[in-house]
Amino acid sequence: MFSTTSPHPNTNLENLHPSLWRASQLGRGFGEYLDCGHPSLANELPGAGWPLANLTELLVQQAGSAELQLLSPALAQLREGQIILLNTPYQPQILALSALRLDLSRVLWLPCNKPQDALWAAEQIVKNQACSALLLWQPARQNFKSDALRRLHLAAQTGRSLFCLIRPWESQLSPSPAPLRLKLALDNTGLQIEVFKRRGAQQAKPIVLPLKDLVPQFSLPASHYQLYSQLYSQLHTQHHANLDSSFVDSHLPAAARAGGISSALVE
Repeated sequence: MFSTTSPHPNTNLENLHPSLWRASQLGRGFGEYLDCGHPSLANELPGAGWPLANLTELLVQQAGSAELQLLSPALAQLREGQIILLNTPYQPQILALSALRLDLSRVLWLPCNKPQDALWAAEQIVKNQACSALLLWQPARQNFKSDALRRLHLAAQTGRSLFCLIRPWESQLSPSPAPLRLKLALDNTGLQIEVFKRRGAQQAKPIVLPLKDLVPQFSLPASHYQLYSQLYSQLHTQHHANLDSSFVDSHLPAAARAGGISSALVE
């Protein structure tokens, strides 16, 4: 005969199964996670970091809303494998990437002419475990269909890469298989982060990461500090910079010039 006795009120449901939690609890993380590098954000994430072998979504009001700065502490921890920037809305600038402490010899930029090409490339990359991290940007005014997102999520589960999809703000109204979805809003106080989908209880209120925690800390000669500060400001207003590449190359770390990578904008 089956017992109808309910578990004791103080029973930890995660002790029964890792996919169970109480409505007031943050879901228990299972699988592998990468430290996000921001303690206040880690407190809001199951597993206290970015999940590997899963699709994670970052929704931004506009491209360039500090999504790369948010992810850079985690990306900098990756010691092997390529970091792929797929279908970026703007051309990456090597000086800004260097300031984020990324190993530029392992950063690969893949532009795409069509959204279908980006989706196909992303699926093949994660399915074949061809990178340690993949960042895919969904173009503005275009939408990735739910069946395409399901294929991406299933493909991601076959590997152990960090896979983040950066989507326009309005995509929050569309269903998604991603177990973790965050909304990012950048203003003069910092980056406001709302975790609006996660395993576990709803987030009580958004958190704000101060700008000082996001702005790359350049280690520069005093005579060049003003120039680089102007460059960083320009990157956030025009998303490109016009600098003499020979001057920039002479001040970049060796890793930035490894493998034939140029400091000029990638064409």
